[in-house]
Amino acid sequence: MVAGDFVGAPSWNNGLDEGRASIVDEAGNRFLRVTYPAGEVGPANGGVQFKVPLGQTYQELFLSYRVRFGAGFAFVKGGKLPGLVGGSAPTGCVEDTTGFSARMMWRTGGAAVQYMYFPEKLNDCGDDYDYMSGGSVVSFEPGTWHTVEHRLVMNTPGEHDGVLEAWFDKQPVLGEQAFLFRLAGATYGIDALYFSTFFGGSDASWAPPSAQTVDYDDFILSTGPITH
Repeated sequence: MVAGDFVGAPSWNNGLDEGRASIVDEAGNRFLRVTYPAGEVGPANGGVQFKVPLGQTYQELFLSYRVRFGAGFAFVKGGKLPGLVGGSAPTGCVEDTTGFSARMMWRTGGAAVQYMYFPEKLNDCGDDYDYMSGGSVVSFEPGTWHTVEHRLVMNTPGEHDGVLEAWFDKQPVLGEQAFLFRLAGATYGIDALYFSTFFGGSDASWAPPSAQTVDYDDFILSTGPITH
């Protein structure tokens, strides 16, 4: 387990102060519920965002959590889910080679992907790495708890020897073994958990037609495997 520096409230947030996150008790099981208002995209007015510094820099780290999309969830075109970040933690369609971000996304129909900003990304607004099992796309099922686990191993600066792996309900779904998280000379590593979730995209075509909810539970950070 990682003992990181988790004391106190985050230095900034989207959505917490506005009441878009709440603790729910369901038959004695307590978990975090995030509400996504109808017609809203991006973190300013929809979903929740904050960063949790880990207190030190890691060269390898596992992250797992449980997630449940509300019954009848309207996936629309997609939205963000939490992941690990490091350095400048680029997001938001920027060109920035001084950090990386490894969040997840749901896509149309609930398809699960690892959503990456890194020095060699091909798309301005981040690259998708599809979760696949048996040749088929892995998707979230509304109303069902799923467990996701990420493993990141930082590359030797400038070398294509980093690792990006993922498991979905304990099954391997992603295995990149030659990933480049950082360029030659870079010294950053994995240094924060980015709780980042909202619909979008940035225009109205990504917006949910009605208020939606997603539940989160059992966030675990570890230097070794967690669920598999």
